[in-house]
Amino acid sequence: MTDVHDDLSDALPEVDPDLLELAGSVFADADATGTGLDTALWDNLEQTGLARLAVAEDAGGSGGTLLDLAAVLVEAGAYAARVPLAETDLACRAAAGAGLDVPAGPLTFALDRAGALAVAGDTVSGTLARVPWARSAGAVVVLTGGSVVVLDPAAATVVEGT
Repeated sequence: MTDVHDDLSDALPEVDPDLLELAGSVFADADATGTGLDTALWDNLEQTGLARLAVAEDAGGSGGTLLDLAAVLVEAGAYAARVPLAETDLACRAAAGAGLDVPAGPLTFALDRAGALAVAGDTVSGTLARVPWARSAGAVVVLTGGSVVVLDPAAATVVEGT
């Protein structure tokens, strides 16, 4: 098998090769045998700055580019990493753009395409279907209508497979 980060270094010369090497090392060391969120890997991603990579520093991120994130996501995919890396970055970027805070840890993102949520001040009610990583996330950031809301999964009922 070809080394993924060597292929990326050739294809994306504007991505820092040290970033690719770090990502490859972090994902190669992860446990590929389990199921669900790999908490040890997530902790390592946070310690190395790879979690929230393309989120502005003033919003709690590392200040990297979307190209940096894309390259790291290719590495994550090559190792079948069991972490919501893309979801967390997207959730943080959406929340920061709306001036909202999010908790530390893994996050997820959802679109309320069907208009199933009702937002009235600080109260959100309704049902979202097929939210990835909902059981493992510290928050679900939702784009609903013209609003962005941050939901606490602990305050919701999560139904497997829906």
